[in-house]
Amino acid sequence: MPRRDLRRNTFDLNAFMIGLRYLSRQIENSPILAPYRPIELISCGGFVSTMYLRNRTSTHDLDFFLNERTYGRHYEAVRRELLFLVDRVANVLNYSSDWANDEVKFYLTLLNDPEILFVESKRQMRPIYQNLDLKIYAVKWEWPQDWLDCVSIATLLYNREGVQMSPSLLRRYDHTDLETPVRPYMVAELNRRVRQRIGRDPFPGSTWVYTRRGFHYQWLTGESIPHNLWPPKEDE
Repeated sequence: MPRRDLRRNTFDLNAFMIGLRYLSRQIENSPILAPYRPIELISCGGFVSTMYLRNRTSTHDLDFFLNERTYGRHYEAVRRELLFLVDRVANVLNYSSDWANDEVKFYLTLLNDPEILFVESKRQMRPIYQNLDLKIYAVKWEWPQDWLDCVSIATLLYNREGVQMSPSLLRRYDHTDLETPVRPYMVAELNRRVRQRIGRDPFPGSTWVYTRRGFHYQWLTGESIPHNLWPPKEDE
């Protein structure tokens, strides 16, 4: 067996495809999982960015979760068998043992009804990988708990700094290869939600500025960020 510290621990689209094809064959031949084919998973994080959004070239793992109610009293048996097969794939392909894992299931315990997230993610109809044995969907794009995380982090940072912060700070929480500009409407919505909690806006507002170099929005901090949806003015 290969040394674990020498195993592959970053995965691009091709590496995931190889691993998932092998995992699918294992599911087909599993007496525990075969009756439930296709096994349906909801995925999130870097896997979605790499396989579907294509805004990054690789990531460290496939984060997924099963719907417990789908399998009823057999859920733990199904989960253990799936993780066993994931580990088998890792040994054969020399992948890290957690190349696919369900550690995100911990966060499901924070939801009132985790099945709602599963159902609405499926209803979104964004299959990332599918065959007769395995189907993986992207997690629902907009989910209230995402905003709760943003509000909690923004509140913590504002309380620590004691003053309004630069909106560019938000870009530090984007770990993709392509960092898009922070849009004013995003900051405005975050401000609104934080204001409901602490009565203050953690970030400044913005105004639009049109110059020969294009359309910019000017933050009250003095920062100016270009917006690429409008062409530069030709008459200046």
